[in-house]
Amino acid sequence: MLRLRPWIVALIVAGPVLALGTQADSCIRFKKPGGSVPPGVREPNDPKAPPPPGEPTDPVPEATAPAEPGKVVTPPSVKTPPPVNTPSSGPTTGGDGPQRGKQAQDDTTWETWWELNRIEFFPRRWVAPVTTNDGPRRSGPDHVSPQLVEQKLFPVLRKLVEDKQVFVKEAALITMGRVAATAEQKAEAREILLKKIADKNHLVARAAALGLFYVADDSSMLAMYRVARDPKAEEDVRAFLALTITALKDNAEGGTASQMAGELLKELALAESSSFEVAAAAYMALGYTGTESDPSLPEFLEAESKNKARRAEFRAEAVESLGRLGSFDLAHERLRKALSDKAEDVRRSAAIALGVLDYRTAAERKIAGIRAPYDAYVGVPVSPEHDAEIKALEALIPAQRLEMSRGVKDVVRDLAEAMVKDSDTFVNRMAAVSLGRIAAATQNPDAIKHLEAVYKKDAVGQREFNLLALAIAKAPSAFDLASEALQGKNKPPTTRGAACIAFGLLGDPRADALMRTVVDTDPHPYIRGYAALGLGMVGTPGSAKSIQQMLRTTRSPVSRAYAALGLALLGTNQAADDIVAILKTDEVRDGFVASHMVYALGLTKDRRASTFDTLLEKAQDDSDMYVQSATVAAIGYLATGEFYPKRHLMAKGFNYLMNLDLVSNYFYKL
Repeated sequence: MLRLRPWIVALIVAGPVLALGTQADSCIRFKKPGGSVPPGVREPNDPKAPPPPGEPTDPVPEATAPAEPGKVVTPPSVKTPPPVNTPSSGPTTGGDGPQRGKQAQDDTTWETWWELNRIEFFPRRWVAPVTTNDGPRRSGPDHVSPQLVEQKLFPVLRKLVEDKQVFVKEAALITMGRVAATAEQKAEAREILLKKIADKNHLVARAAALGLFYVADDSSMLAMYRVARDPKAEEDVRAFLALTITALKDNAEGGTASQMAGELLKELALAESSSFEVAAAAYMALGYTGTESDPSLPEFLEAESKNKARRAEFRAEAVESLGRLGSFDLAHERLRKALSDKAEDVRRSAAIALGVLDYRTAAERKIAGIRAPYDAYVGVPVSPEHDAEIKALEALIPAQRLEMSRGVKDVVRDLAEAMVKDSDTFVNRMAAVSLGRIAAATQNPDAIKHLEAVYKKDAVGQREFNLLALAIAKAPSAFDLASEALQGKNKPPTTRGAACIAFGLLGDPRADALMRTVVDTDPHPYIRGYAALGLGMVGTPGSAKSIQQMLRTTRSPVSRAYAALGLALLGTNQAADDIVAILKTDEVRDGFVASHMVYALGLTKDRRASTFDTLLEKAQDDSDMYVQSATVAAIGYLATGEFYPKRHLMAKGFNYLMNLDLVSNYFYKL
């Protein structure tokens, strides 16, 4: 029987959601209340609103105050809000759903959007290994050696996948799939995971589905598909498997499974035997499948998005997946029309999808493909032949950009109108984010002008999204607007926090002094946490001192957790050492803090013995199942070459919303 302790409940409710993506994957929806920041702090009407119950407010810190030796602060319990499991507009059984003029409940805030999308904007700094090789080296982290996996990791994981504690077993199953390095290791992991997807405990089965994402191949397809189609299987397991099928295009290396992934997902989406959850997951997964092996996907998704016989939620999923496929030429006209659909779910997805389209020209895409192998290494010059080809392609960009300009102009105009005139706040906010993305990709000046105009209206809730969108666009005005938002008179915490993240997005060292002052002196725990995270994103090594001091003195789990991420983003040995030191203490027992500490270590990619071997030893300590499972997950992070977890596995169709409780539960295991 799984024993749920208070800090585990706190994690499930309050744990953040991280996300990773390519350009086509760059936005995951958030359409329900939740996240790590309580509503009273997210958007207070009163600038002097006190922090929520249970979250301690730090006194103004003293820079010289040392931590009390040996003292462990027990975090307060977090009250569990009632679950929200239905669409904000009410259930829709078919047709167009709610009319455009009806205002649906929407509690989305910039914090919840940021929790779901921040990984996309994190800089990729890491603790690089010390080498004596003066030749070419990879520009990112390598997967650890197969020998290390076989000698140190697999012996431990083989035991833990059969552990009596479900939490530990889940983390071990995911990690086994993640760390497998050779064909033999992947085959062993695949055999174990395929058996576990039929486990009677659905928690174990869906963890196995997540682990399969890394090792599934042609031989896995039939077994996964059978469970995904089985109406007797748990719906969450079936939905996870539908999403995992998308991995076949990468793992199967062009084999039969890769070619059939799209067809299998279409069948799951349309089958009468598919539950709502499974069909929604299948529609969602199609957006991650890509058109290389199934060129018919855009046509299928466009047809489904127009099919009024389908549920409005499914039409909306089709719209969003059409955007994730990335083709501007194939999708932008359909998505613009969807932005004025009567069903607000469809409009919401269209607002997101228009921002994740690929706005590069054909020449720019070809140049990126040529550069990719060279960008993967440091010290490898582009060959003369490829350099000449790149220069010839660069000459084509202006004409191709001009050819796209009319379509881009139309998209910007429609998004700007939706940002102001649509009756749904989610559409307003996602339109702002998409305008920021488009401005960053195309340097369209109109997008920035529209964002600035709406920001000046200073509407609570919208201004934060516009500020972040301007930072994403690297707008010339963004730094000054963020400075005023952080320091201006009577600015509420929600605006000041957004300013800290805007500084991080800009990466401008001029913001360091402002944010260090906040970290050193501000009593608001959330704002101090966001400032620490912003400092990490900017990446000035001298910021470590301020972040470390706050870690030693703060009573706030939120400040401590975000500070861990800020330290990790600096990518230094000292930051990794600080995080390991905290993980060795009883502070790790706070689920919110521990999950961030674990993930922060993954961001460092620190493979030194002082980190890696310490965690491996801790993974075999069964005195606390949460600490043990979190440590197993940390090993998975550190061992792989990926900077962040495969993001799409964190998405789950559930009444067309994110099931945030489930995703939070898996945060530290992914």
